[in-house]
Amino acid sequence: MHDHSGHHSHGVTPEALLSHMAEHNRSHLAELEHLADHLPDAAADQVQAACDLYRQGNELLASALLTLKESL
Repeated sequence: MHDHSGHHSHGVTPEALLSHMAEHNRSHLAELEHLADHLPDAAADQVQAACDLYRQGNELLASALLTLKESL
């Protein structure tokens, strides 16, 4: 696991924040996938469903970052 303390968005550009959040979410996704491998089937299925949503969210963040970069 990793520490969330000390992470603030003050003074950070929207581009940098989106990039950071996408990477941060990928880290959580890896942790959740590892966890799912060690859970009973019903719980693992639910965690895998959550992982699918994380992937969708990450795709949207990546798209938003690309859109932002194109508008600058």
